[in-house]
Amino acid sequence: GGCLPPLTSAFGDMSQTKLRNRMGLAFIGVGAFCLVFGVVLACQLFTHWRLANGVVELRPTPDRPAELRREVRYTRASGVETTVPFPEETLPAAARPGDHVRVAYIPDSKTAMVCTFRSAWGTSALVGSLGLVLTALGFRFYSRCSPVAVESDAQIAEQRGSSQ
Repeated sequence: GGCLPPLTSAFGDMSQTKLRNRMGLAFIGVGAFCLVFGVVLACQLFTHWRLANGVVELRPTPDRPAELRREVRYTRASGVETTVPFPEETLPAAARPGDHVRVAYIPDSKTAMVCTFRSAWGTSALVGSLGLVLTALGFRFYSRCSPVAVESDAQIAEQRGSSQ
């Protein structure tokens, strides 16, 4: 007889289960890392950055005085007034000269950004969302691989006998 399944398929299924378990654990690990990294990025805004109110201004470009560019003038907590040219994509599209915007800056650095949802939370939200997706996929892979009970020929014969 052909009562027992071929050994190669039994070992093939077992190695596939192990592979799925390992993939699931890898997804869970990378997903958890992304979640933690997203939270750390979000916390950086609260711990290292300071907020100030700024005013959008139009000023001549140093290289081409005929061209005007939008800049933001704000006062740091130390009392130093700072003017920063921001790339157009970082300023809200509707920002006009004289408009007030929130500026986030690092006190001991020249680093500053106009504080919008995308600039302040975009990266941490993206990394955190990626972490959620990867973790969910990992649990899906891992939970689907639970060992399947293999019935012996005696158990199958016993069930057939009791059902008749």
